[in-house]
Amino acid sequence: MAIRNFIYQFSDKLFRIVYIFLMTYIAAKVLGSIGFGEFSLLAATITIALGIGTFGFEHTLVKKITENVEIEQQYEWLIAGIIVRLAIAFLLLTTGYFAIDNKTYYIIFCVVCVLNVLNTYEYYLISHMRGEVIFWGRICSYSITIVFLLFVYFSNHSRWVYFVFILEPIIYGSWCYLNMHRGRRETYYFTKKILDLKKIRELITTSFPFMLSSFAIIIYMRMDVYFIDYFLGKGAVGQYSLAVRFAEAANFLPIVIANSVYPWLVKNQSNINYRKFFDGLFLASIVVLIPASIGGTLVIKYFFGSEYQLAIPLFIILMLQIIPVFIGIGRAKVLVLENLQKYIPFFVFFGVLLNALLNVTLIPLIGIKGAAIATVISQFSTTLIVPLFIPRVRRISLLMLKSIFTCGFSLLYSVHQRRKNNES
Repeated sequence: MAIRNFIYQFSDKLFRIVYIFLMTYIAAKVLGSIGFGEFSLLAATITIALGIGTFGFEHTLVKKITENVEIEQQYEWLIAGIIVRLAIAFLLLTTGYFAIDNKTYYIIFCVVCVLNVLNTYEYYLISHMRGEVIFWGRICSYSITIVFLLFVYFSNHSRWVYFVFILEPIIYGSWCYLNMHRGRRETYYFTKKILDLKKIRELITTSFPFMLSSFAIIIYMRMDVYFIDYFLGKGAVGQYSLAVRFAEAANFLPIVIANSVYPWLVKNQSNINYRKFFDGLFLASIVVLIPASIGGTLVIKYFFGSEYQLAIPLFIILMLQIIPVFIGIGRAKVLVLENLQKYIPFFVFFGVLLNALLNVTLIPLIGIKGAAIATVISQFSTTLIVPLFIPRVRRISLLMLKSIFTCGFSLLYSVHQRRKNNES
């Protein structure tokens, strides 16, 4: 079961990379750098809104649905989650009305926020271990959206590319809803407690800290485009967004690696094994960094043309963040094992503040490259430097630094010794 879920997860991420590449390529080509800048700003706004709309209670909701054997109780928790997300969606619509000055973009924003509530049904499928349904739902939504994008590319309806924001969530949300009821003769929409205030209150109170942390992470990853738009305009946003899309393409790898190693690490907690864990993530980041930098540069150069050549140096700078990203994801796992997860939001909010200050300082001085440099500096600082000043997490931070300074030699030496012992 675990191996099969890993395969589904890995395949889903690979397919999503292909989908994001095609979406980026077609939007960049049919809209031009300025139009792609507008597209990227809307995408960033929607990403932030969806991060808030999810509210971080997916783990709590899955846990509650799993714990209750009775179908009616499961539906009551599901309905409580839907009500919370609907309330947040309408709050986002009100906020977006004052923040988005383009009427068409605001309508798209509203539709996406409401449609995203359908993704709540995904948590029901997760709680019932129906990973294959989720996987094929993703594949179905990506495939249909890709066909739509190809239609836009080969037609004269370039502005239709914005409907990609609506098409994917409505297909995937409908898929989850229909598959949740497949094979059941009766449903429990009209349970005894349609509006269970106790369940709603519990979801909000237990999930609010996770929502804040998720919101901070999304702001951290997307704030650059707003600063670039303010100082340099939409064209610069288009160049930077293209570089970011390629630089972030490999960020799913450390998540897959960490999730695969985590069960073993839970049973074998020690500084030595933590060190091996960080060594492996550092070596993986180096293995990815060099070929991905070369490949991404060639793709931008030959696929996107001269209009987007300014994105190449930005992409090369942003690729340097792959090292702290890989190790930082591993650090989060270790902090949970050591019951130190309460420090994670502190690192995230510090990164938000530092990144904002660096953007305001560097963009006016050196232009668009300042945003890329700000991202890399803030990533390294929050992952490797700031934790050294907190006594409780200093030991883990020193292990991370040793892995970087020794280039993962400890793990390589351990593998070599084991192979040597087996041969003897």
